[in-house]
Amino acid sequence: MKIDAQFESKNGKLYALKTGEKADTGAFIPFDSGVLSGVSSEIAETEAQRFSEDKGKILAVYVPLRAAEISENIYDEMYLAALRVFLKSIEAYGAYAVVVPISDCGAERLTQAMCHTARRIKDCAAVIGFAIPDALTESEAAAFTDAMSAKHAHYVYFSNRYAGSSFVAYAVESGHEQS
Repeated sequence: MKIDAQFESKNGKLYALKTGEKADTGAFIPFDSGVLSGVSSEIAETEAQRFSEDKGKILAVYVPLRAAEISENIYDEMYLAALRVFLKSIEAYGAYAVVVPISDCGAERLTQAMCHTARRIKDCAAVIGFAIPDALTESEAAAFTDAMSAKHAHYVYFSNRYAGSSFVAYAVESGHEQS
């Protein structure tokens, strides 16, 4: 299923395609999706309901590699299904998400795992794109975005380490408890 882009990056800023308005990337609402490991669709939907008042807001959805991947190249499809339900639910509430990978493994393994994750959430229009982990070198970040863009051309990429026109800088709201 092809999702049409809803946002674009111009000169390091995020813009809504429908309105042309600049989106606020200075206060993403944090959500640790690791809590979705081993939960039912109903619980994932309940987690999303916490954001029902956040129409138009952007969530930083932290995706720990340890939650998405059971062992190298073996993925936790139950977790990924719960993540999809969560993202579809926030979509229904009018909120958006940036997937923020959390990992201490190598760039190639992380890229493979996030490409697999992207395939499982490909029909989630709430997903604006992915953040580039700070640990990636510039060439690894380019390989990450190239691999993701092969199947998901609508994604925008976010980074605070690699400022420039191709990445959007962002901040996560403090004071919000990560669940």
